[in-house]
Amino acid sequence: MPNIKLEQSETETYTSHAGMLLVGSCLNKHGNLEAICAPLGKGGEVSNADLIRSYVGLLAQGKSDYEAIENVRNDEIFQLSLGIKQVLSSSRQRQRFDENARTLIENVVTPCNIEMLKNLDVQITPLYTGHVQIDADASPFNNSGTKKEHVGWTYKNFDGYNQKLKTEIEDTRQKLKTPI
Repeated sequence: MPNIKLEQSETETYTSHAGMLLVGSCLNKHGNLEAICAPLGKGGEVSNADLIRSYVGLLAQGKSDYEAIENVRNDEIFQLSLGIKQVLSSSRQRQRFDENARTLIENVVTPCNIEMLKNLDVQITPLYTGHVQIDADASPFNNSGTKKEHVGWTYKNFDGYNQKLKTEIEDTRQKLKTPI
């Protein structure tokens, strides 16, 4: 990853990728993304590392839909900041994640996060109960007027449903072997 010099200008307009250098540094230097991806092989026309980098770059900008990649596919600053060699089209990116999501999460994303936390010497402090608080927001789907199970009133003021939360609860209960 090249060193990029940041300067303030009164005459030029810059892209909105202000935090991408930090994200790229965390992924590549502190998260050892290339080394963690290596055992999985190249991954296709675009490496697994570049696939992860490009999507994390979108998430860092608050964009979670695959179509958003089209706006940065030819953006040199986005690619340089994250150390990306090549970016997939939105449709191919979606296919690659559909084909390999579990493998990428278990073998790349989780180990990369752990490696980054260790390398940055992040202190994880449990609550007084011994639990570790995790802040995550998975937006609920509006299911007002439906007969869907597990629908409840949400912070968005509608009857909603959150598949991610339901799946995590079911997975945890399955691991604990308790009925739902």
